[in-house]
Amino acid sequence: QNVKITDFGFCRMLSSSDERLTTPCGSLHFCAPEVLEAPEESYCGPPADVWSCGIILYGMLRGEHPFDGTTREETAALIREGDFDTYKLHNNEWDMIKNLLTLDPKERTGSGEILKHAYCQKGKSKDLPRVSVSLQMGCEEIDQEIVSRVVQLHANPGEQGKEVIVTSELVEKAMALSHEEMGVVLGDDMNTAEDKTEIEKLLDVRCTYEILLQEKMEGNKLASEELTGKAKIHKSIIWGDCYR
Repeated sequence: QNVKITDFGFCRMLSSSDERLTTPCGSLHFCAPEVLEAPEESYCGPPADVWSCGIILYGMLRGEHPFDGTTREETAALIREGDFDTYKLHNNEWDMIKNLLTLDPKERTGSGEILKHAYCQKGKSKDLPRVSVSLQMGCEEIDQEIVSRVVQLHANPGEQGKEVIVTSELVEKAMALSHEEMGVVLGDDMNTAEDKTEIEKLLDVRCTYEILLQEKMEGNKLASEELTGKAKIHKSIIWGDCYR
């Protein structure tokens, strides 16, 4: 069966496929070695994404990470070395992952070559049907009950650890901005500290809203402390960990 995996919690719109990036971001176990060298050295996004696909495929076939140290520093060192266990990998699987997890991004296989590889061609099934989905949340889709809860939660300094002035208008502004737009502001060194502080506030608000919406759909009601904790985890998943 076909399976499509997507994760746009943190993404960047590129002007060209060879645009150089300098923001070190992502979950460490999935980061390409060149990403670990940012911001001192720039890197290209597509080859780094190919590496991450190799990590995912390895995990699906082996049930573990190829580079997994006991500390973050050890894991980063293993990624930079690029050596991984090939036990229980068949020939096509091994060759495919070897191409995806090539240390030199210039030598790493491209996305077009991946689909032509023998591993992908074997037992190829029909493509999944294309389905159009809306990528934007319209204002009319915003749950006003949840908006009121977000305002109430952020109005209580004891629940958030610091006083944050949040209005219903600010919540709707947070929901109107995409994660990508927020990421551009936070990742651009040209933006002021005030701009980034405002985006951080909007991100906190949006994460709280999204957790509340999820819990409402599942019929749950979290205590304030549980909600704050889940919102923080949600925020960390969206943006990933930054490594310098």
